[in-house]
Amino acid sequence: MKTTKKVIALALLASLSINALSFTSPRSSSVAYASAKLDFGIKTDKFENKILTFNLKQDEANKAAALSAIKEIRSEMWDKNVPYTYDLNSNAKNTKLRDYLRTRGINTKQEYINMTKWSTDLEKIAIQRMYEVSLTGLSHNRPDGSDCSTTVLPSGVKMYGEILANNSDPYTPSKAFNQWVHGKRKNFGGKSEYELLLESNGVYTDGNAHLHIILDPEYDHMGLCILNTSGMNYVGVEFGYPDKSGNKATGLVGEYTMYFGKAKAQKETSPKVNDKERLEAAKAKLREAIDNNKSEVASAKFLLENAPKTVAKVKDKLENLIKNAEAIIEKSEKALKSI
Repeated sequence: MKTTKKVIALALLASLSINALSFTSPRSSSVAYASAKLDFGIKTDKFENKILTFNLKQDEANKAAALSAIKEIRSEMWDKNVPYTYDLNSNAKNTKLRDYLRTRGINTKQEYINMTKWSTDLEKIAIQRMYEVSLTGLSHNRPDGSDCSTTVLPSGVKMYGEILANNSDPYTPSKAFNQWVHGKRKNFGGKSEYELLLESNGVYTDGNAHLHIILDPEYDHMGLCILNTSGMNYVGVEFGYPDKSGNKATGLVGEYTMYFGKAKAQKETSPKVNDKERLEAAKAKLREAIDNNKSEVASAKFLLENAPKTVAKVKDKLENLIKNAEAIIEKSEKALKSI
C-alpha cells in the first residue's frame, strides 16, 4: 500500500474510532453528547461556502426553561392588562390585552399562559437560524439575502414569527425574554419594549416588535435555541403552528459543525509536508482515538455493571455501540501493527 493511501486509511479509521461512542451517553436517554455534523435538510445551496462549529445545549431543561419564560412574560402582561391591538395605525378603541384575547376566544389567564407548546421542528429551525445569524448578525435575512421564512424543513414545517438577540454574556431563556421585554433599547431612547408598547398604545412598532410577537396568541407553538461561538452568544425563538414533529427537545448538547453552500473537498495546502510526516501524524491521531475509545468503552462497561438502573433505557443501544467500538478498535490496532 502506498504511503498516501495508508494516510487516508488511517484517517478514516481514526474518524470511525473517535465517533464510535459519540451518539449516546448513559447520562441521558434523550441527549446526544456528541461532536458531529448537523444537517436538518434545510436548503443552503446558494450560501457562500462555510464550515462552522458551535456549542449547543438543547436539552429538556432548556425547553422547560423556555416555556416557563414565555409564561412569565404573558402572566405579567395579563396582570397589567397592557394595551394591545393588531390595528396597523392606531388603537382608537383603546383595546387592552384581555380585550384582544377575548376576540380570539381566550377568556382566562391560565388558558392564555399555557397555550404555547414546544415543537421539535421549530427548535431545529431555531438552531439552523442561530447558525445563520452568527454569520449575518441580527438580521431576519439569511446569508444569501433571502427572508428567514425560507428556512423550511423537508417536512414542510416553517416559521411564521422570529425574535433574535445576541450578547457576549451567557444566556438563559429567562434572561433572553427579559432582555426582549425589559431591556433598554439604545436606538429607541433607552426605553424598554414594555415602555414602547405603552407609548404606542398597543400598536405594533419596530420598537416593541419582540414583545408584540411574544404576546400574540396566533402562533401557539415555538422552538428556542441558544448557541455559543467565539465568545458570543446568540438566542432566537421561532413561532409557528402545530406540526407532526412532537414536543420533545432535540437533545443536541455539545459541539456541532454545520456546513453551508456546496462544500467542496479541500485541496492540500501544505506541500512542504511529505508523505512520511503525514503518515506519522495519522498514526498518532489513530493511537489517540484508540486510547480515547478504550476509555469510553471502559466507562460504559462500568456503568452497565455498577449502575444498571441508571442506563436501563439505553442498555441495548449502549451494548451495541460498545460492540461496534471494540470491533473498530481491533481493526485499528491491526492497521497500526501492519505499518
